[in-house]
Amino acid sequence: AEERYLASLASVFQQFRVPRHIQYLSLDVEGAEYLIMKDFPFDKYTIQLMTIERPSQELQDLLKSKGYIFLKYLASWGETLWAHPSTGLTPEHPKIEKIQPH
Repeated sequence: AEERYLASLASVFQQFRVPRHIQYLSLDVEGAEYLIMKDFPFDKYTIQLMTIERPSQELQDLLKSKGYIFLKYLASWGETLWAHPSTGLTPEHPKIEKIQPH
């Protein structure tokens, strides 16, 4: 039998002393994105920008409830871009409008 160790994203961040202010996070964990983020301590960590592949409606609702703003689809397979409100970014921001999906 293969031995496995399970850890929450928050415990990994704590163990490796990840700064509380994170500029960018890419989340692509083959459908487990909501499971990873549902207990994430948004009150302890601020993630400025996130890309998330095919976020479920549950995850989208969670991010919106934490103030995150959906900015854009980045790819035809469902990669999405999200921003913390402190960035001042909106879908209409000139920098976001310049991003061309692939």
